[in-house]
Amino acid sequence: MATRGSSPETIGWACLVLQDWDQRVTNERLPQGINPTLKVQKNEEIWVFKISGDWGFIHAPRGSTYKRGWVPLRILRKGKQEADPLPIELLSPARLMQAGVSDPGPSENTLQETLRCLWKTIKNNSTLITDIVPGMSEASKKVLFHQSAARYADVIYSSILPQARAIMSNGSFTPNRLRTLTQVSGSWPKQPGIYLIIYGDFGTRKIGSRMYEAAAYIGQTNNFQTRQSQHQSRAQLGSSSNHYRLAARAEKMRMVPLILQNTNQVPPRFLDVAEFSMVCLFRSWYPGLFSPSDANAVGAYAADFDAALVFARLMDQVSSKTGWGTSPTYGLNWNTPILRNAKMDQQWTGWYQEAESMFRFRSRRQLHKSKDEYFLRWYAYEAVRIPKELWNEAGFQDGQVVHVLVELRKRGDEYLTHPFRYIRLPPTIGRNTELEKLRSLAIQVQWFCESTNKWKQSYLERTKIWSTMSNTNDVLQAYRRGLMVLCDVEEVSYSSCPDWVHSRCPAKVQFLRYNHLEQKLAVEITQPRVVPWRRDYTMQENTDRLNNMFPRSQFPDTIVGAHPGPGFFTGKTKQRAHCDVCISQRSTTKCDHSSTDNSCRCCRPLRRPCTWSRGAQNLEDFLQGERLEELSIPLNPRRHAGAQIQVMETPPFDPEIEAEEHGSLEE
Repeated sequence: MATRGSSPETIGWACLVLQDWDQRVTNERLPQGINPTLKVQKNEEIWVFKISGDWGFIHAPRGSTYKRGWVPLRILRKGKQEADPLPIELLSPARLMQAGVSDPGPSENTLQETLRCLWKTIKNNSTLITDIVPGMSEASKKVLFHQSAARYADVIYSSILPQARAIMSNGSFTPNRLRTLTQVSGSWPKQPGIYLIIYGDFGTRKIGSRMYEAAAYIGQTNNFQTRQSQHQSRAQLGSSSNHYRLAARAEKMRMVPLILQNTNQVPPRFLDVAEFSMVCLFRSWYPGLFSPSDANAVGAYAADFDAALVFARLMDQVSSKTGWGTSPTYGLNWNTPILRNAKMDQQWTGWYQEAESMFRFRSRRQLHKSKDEYFLRWYAYEAVRIPKELWNEAGFQDGQVVHVLVELRKRGDEYLTHPFRYIRLPPTIGRNTELEKLRSLAIQVQWFCESTNKWKQSYLERTKIWSTMSNTNDVLQAYRRGLMVLCDVEEVSYSSCPDWVHSRCPAKVQFLRYNHLEQKLAVEITQPRVVPWRRDYTMQENTDRLNNMFPRSQFPDTIVGAHPGPGFFTGKTKQRAHCDVCISQRSTTKCDHSSTDNSCRCCRPLRRPCTWSRGAQNLEDFLQGERLEELSIPLNPRRHAGAQIQVMETPPFDPEIEAEEHGSLEE
């Protein structure tokens, strides 16, 4: 968080410089005692500690240092007196909803009017709903009957894809028409959202006297591509559920996105709310829920039957008022969203430490153990690997919740190298501009150790980046995971990106923005951004970049590309066959350097040629943090292969908070 840095002990007033000023330029006559003056620039945030007539003695932070001097008061805007600690102004749900939706005017069409009427009807019938579904959880009630639930409708309406909105606008359409929407592909979409699956040519299904030739399923997902694969594989594996029995017989299956979460100005549990709304609009409940014949099933899943019945009846009332009338489709949704598995939102809180040029993002995540592998659950099916040494030394337990601190070293738009980065190599020259940003990223876990009554922390580091790659994807898994983390905290997704790029997590990022004049930290919701994916560097381009970084005339002990000839390596390394990157992996696997492209299996995924470095001075260079980090020579000597757990000198907050009851983080 921004602070005044090194400043006098006296209390000052926060001020903003309104214009550039330099006494050497203005040649203003200075009153007696007004010396020295200080050159300042417009929009500088400074402190005034002394006033003499029309002049103020200021303290101006300049990065890690500061300057002091006199300036005329007329060029300053006065703020509040220094506050320590700074109060935090939270963003209330009401403010969030108001920010997300403008003042609602008349409905644009039947679709919007139906959504508005649905949520008003639910709010007005809250007592009836809770009476019919008595087992509803408190989490579900908070979502359904939220004080701002009436505003759900317009947020959902604005999030429906324009093509889908056009088809659904008049309320009179067949779900089959939505087959014309753009279907899920490997590269789109990369945001979380709601989808519709339409099945056809599965024979027919008859309920009463009605014959159905099309079936529909509504779902939510954080990753459309993974979810589509799961649906397809479960159908092929012969799942016993009604959904997948039908899917296995269907000759046509089309999965199309309906809603994308492109903004964070949304209500809590937005995906649950949006999925629920679409199930109601399409009436996509499984027909058997309305005419049960198995007492055991009703007894075991009474809430599912009750929920389908009550919300279908409410939807009938809504449709009669608004004229909503989609043609009937065989539904495949058994669960009613929100009422089943309403999850806690996992959000990040971020701030900026100006003195360290560091963004920090904090959240909580759950640990998971699977056989001999250890993970930090990220979201949905995604996870970040935890080193076994750290797990054992820390005494972690499966299901334990820890604090996660993602650090991003950045100044303006410049990504700086983090000394404890998650992915150690390469820090500068790599496969792609976006992947090169990973040199700025570090991941730290923090936890309260009850046995020692102390807070502890440890950085996660991928020291060995090479792993077996698939035939269709030559991007290292460590890089895919690192980019996933970076995109989540920066709220970035890409257009025209490769299929291997992960989808953005739907968790909100709230940022503590320092307000200098008001002397407070105000919470802002970071809005997602979509940026174009940049092309990969070619091997030749990176060869040229490395040669420019290490010209042979200045660095005779480093060769870029071809394997050195006889005489380059001497002594014990005379027969050395491993390039710098392979040595850094501490692997016994042979470096398969090829003269065709002067690269190997470890360097090739990075679009880098092999580099070869020699000399006793290498270790000394590395210890001083010099050039060899770019050549990936050794590990950081301050850390060994095991865990590096540190006791935190200052707890991040009151340890007693950890004893309070918190919401479940289960996926």
